[in-house]
Amino acid sequence: MTTDSRITTDRWGHRSLVAARLALIGGLISAVGIGATIAPMELEHGPQLTDTPGWYQLVVWVLGGLTLVWSVLGVAGISFGITAMVRGERPARPISAIILAVLGPVIAFGLLLLLILVTLPG
Repeated sequence: MTTDSRITTDRWGHRSLVAARLALIGGLISAVGIGATIAPMELEHGPQLTDTPGWYQLVVWVLGGLTLVWSVLGVAGISFGITAMVRGERPARPISAIILAVLGPVIAFGLLLLLILVTLPG
């Protein structure tokens, strides 16, 4: 008989990694969508977001709102990872998911700023 109380399945670890990856990819897509287009649009139409066309303002608001969805998914990934660790599942996936979910918003924000600065004229 073995006395190892670890659970051999990694169901929660898998869920946490999927949620963290989706949050990272979605956050990056939102950051690219806003960051690559906002400076050229404001250069063409005016210095304020409200100077841009209505359809573009809607796109920016939708992508900004989706950023909240990706953030909630990242928090879910963290909580799934913690659940997996507490249950005693294999630690590789939950730890990776927690790291991805924590670094995801930082990477997305850095990409957003980088794209805004790169697309600025002058």
